[in-house]
Amino acid sequence: MRLSTSILARLRAFAVDDDGSATVDFVIGTALGVTLTIAVMQSISGSVTGLSDKIGEAITGIHFPWEPPPED
Repeated sequence: MRLSTSILARLRAFAVDDDGSATVDFVIGTALGVTLTIAVMQSISGSVTGLSDKIGEAITGIHFPWEPPPED
């Protein structure tokens, strides 16, 4: 009977102890933030690439006065 009482006392102490809970919260929050960042970056990467291609095409023909004129 003494062994079972000791086990129950340890289980109760374990259930009440909250040491390390802030670390667990931090790890879960960080993992969630990283996961969301990766998901957002994957979902917008195609749009960003397409937009940068369009911007590159639009500014290709611009001549700046400090540059020599292009040779055709």
